Amino acid sequence: MEKLRVEESKSPPKPLLNNRYEMVQKIGRGSYGSVYKVEDKKAAEVYADPSLASARKYLAIKKMRLSPKQLMNQGIDFTTLREIKILQEIKHENIIALTDVFYIKSTTFMAMELMKTDLWNLMIVPEVKLRIDHIKCIMLQIFNGLKVLHKHWIIHRDLTPQNLLISEDGVLKYSDFGLSRFFAANDKPMTQNVVTLHYRAPEILFGANYYGPQVDIWAAGCILGGLILKNVLFCGQDDIDQLSRIFSVVGTPSEETWEGVTELPNYVEFQKTEPQSFKVLFPGLDESLLDLLEHCLILDPNKRITLEECLEHPFFNESPDPCLPNEIPLKDIS
Repeated sequence: MEKLRVEESKSPPKPLLNNRYEMVQKIGRGSYGSVYKVEDKKAAEVYADPSLASARKYLAIKKMRLSPKQLMNQGIDFTTLREIKILQEIKHENIIALTDVFYIKSTTFMAMELMKTDLWNLMIVPEVKLRIDHIKCIMLQIFNGLKVLHKHWIIHRDLTPQNLLISEDGVLKYSDFGLSRFFAANDKPMTQNVVTLHYRAPEILFGANYYGPQVDIWAAGCILGGLILKNVLFCGQDDIDQLSRIFSVVGTPSEETWEGVTELPNYVEFQKTEPQSFKVLFPGLDESLLDLLEHCLILDPNKRITLEECLEHPFFNESPDPCLPNEIPLKDIS
């Protein structure tokens, strides 16, 4: 008797997003929407350089969530448009690369470089030991990224460890530009609903209607402190608690130390405290490191260290030299 042939049923091919991208897995979710790892099935066709085609074979796609109002009007969120505009305009090794933008049924999709992790994971994983040369390399990349943004008159306004992504090679890249703003256009009041609370500058916490790139320097200082502690530097529960924690370290402001502070819209008088010595707070650490941290965390934004001064600070020129990006300890991060 002739045996019946049993053919193995093959699963149908996965549908391609925009006739190009195959979903691999979901890798993140936030208020903006979801992020997916995808395989670019047309990478070899799109990129003439084989090495670039290989590097861009796998990407991250950000699927933007629309509000009910936007769904009704079939519109695109303004913050999404702003992020797309910035990423299309700025090309730099420390800024995440936007490779494609497309729309399906009023939903915006942004294809970007796929990164290994973010700075927050590097800070909180106990097995990761950050040496001074690691911190120098990380902070130099943070300041170099800010340099190109501020050169284009852009304040990031949401500089946090979670928004600083890290590649397999240890290259740090800025992401999430939904709250960014061009600071040359100062004709309109600015919102205070920016920057994650723990990295929010005191002028924003006090309700300043106008502020500048100094808010990014403050956030960078908070990140530097977090790298030292491997934890959040100022972990407040709300605006007042955040200010209280800041003042417990750097002292309360006055008109003598910060001209105009009492005229800020949300100014609240706190019980007077004196600034603490950073040498006492962080015993045994390099003096130039503490000096950089202290100057990033000056309350008065007009007296806060500038970006140029950060990049030229002795901390980066003294021994040990900053490590290379590929020497940042990422092997213990899954």
